[in-house]
Amino acid sequence: MKTDAKILVVMAGFFRGSCIPAVTQVWIESLAEYSHRLVLVFDNHPPDEVPEQCADFGVDAIFERHGEYDFGSYKRGLMHARAKGWLDEATHVLLCNDSVIGPLNDLSQVFQSVCGAPDHVYGLTFSYQIRPHLQSFFLMMGRDVFLHPRVTSFFEDVKPLSSRFAVIEAYEIGFSALLLDAGFRLRSFVPVEHCVDPRNGELMGNPMAYPVTMVHLGVPVVKIRALREDDSNLNGVPSLLRLIAKRSPFLWQLLSSSFSHRRLWQDAQRLAVVVEPSQLSQLTQWLAFLELLPHPNCQLILPLPERLLSVWAHQWWHHRSAIEHGKLQIMPLEDWDHRPSHQDLLLLAASASASDWLVLGDEGLLTNPATLLAQLHKATQCPLNDRVTGSPDFFRRYALLTRSSLSSGSSDDSSMSR
Repeated sequence: MKTDAKILVVMAGFFRGSCIPAVTQVWIESLAEYSHRLVLVFDNHPPDEVPEQCADFGVDAIFERHGEYDFGSYKRGLMHARAKGWLDEATHVLLCNDSVIGPLNDLSQVFQSVCGAPDHVYGLTFSYQIRPHLQSFFLMMGRDVFLHPRVTSFFEDVKPLSSRFAVIEAYEIGFSALLLDAGFRLRSFVPVEHCVDPRNGELMGNPMAYPVTMVHLGVPVVKIRALREDDSNLNGVPSLLRLIAKRSPFLWQLLSSSFSHRRLWQDAQRLAVVVEPSQLSQLTQWLAFLELLPHPNCQLILPLPERLLSVWAHQWWHHRSAIEHGKLQIMPLEDWDHRPSHQDLLLLAASASASDWLVLGDEGLLTNPATLLAQLHKATQCPLNDRVTGSPDFFRRYALLTRSSLSSGSSDDSSMSR
């Protein structure tokens, strides 16, 4: 324990298959370090093997198929703790679930911040979706709160509902409404004024949909959903993979070896193939190459000096569809009298592209697209690399802009140790 508070942790969980996922076990171990008592409630039948964490002192595990989502597990965990007398000895109760990956920040600072006054309730973030409320995947309640009769009744009355949305409306949003009505003070670990959408300057509707931003603001976890669904990760999957690998190489190794959505991670990598101006005559072949490439996020960038723009003007009509659909980007080169070097091409393309990776296209790549996919797989597996050497070399765009990947590459093995 790294705080004087006596924290009762009730963690709700659900898993598919016959065992608790390894990343969930890491989260359990982290919570156990800061808990006085820890109750795990899984909406599952007992697994084939109960992890060692569940047998440690102060950890009780309940496996019961109830279909009442997180709040049904919170209800059962609180009832279990009350029967054992653990609520009477606790100063705080943390309700949390297994929908997250972490820790990616120092948990001691988080617990010291959220163990507030007896009448306070802390969440990691406020959500403004539907109605303002504390997000229920991490709620810390002071003693006056969790012993209040209205709070006790709220959890005792939890019952199965027809959908996840109905649960959010009735219980996640409903719990915040009840707390405010009872006169308790709701607080967020991340100040609301910091949760600003960089795209429009407005408050984030769901801050956890910006996982990279939240971790940089001190949040210790990211939602697993952010690795599976585009709408749940507005920072982008490649940025999140890089963050996890940098903050916790151990968690990254667990994810990369076992997570079922690894192909989605590869598909999310935005790739730009940069071809030399001399290949303008082969533009049709390059676009056909992209059409046949089984990767959804690939673009062709063709830099053209002014002297070739008149030639391009005659071809534009034939390739307008590729331009309109983002498959082709023509980059005019003003005042460019000499043949640009490969380094020049990469730097110019990096400044004009929104891709994650840039590749120099040549005749060998045009005739052997399998090499591109093999390198893309390596790049996805090594998110700390700024350059993936091979055939062809992959260059991370932001690193090109800082010129950190042109002179020195990093191999797959070295990337994880940096």
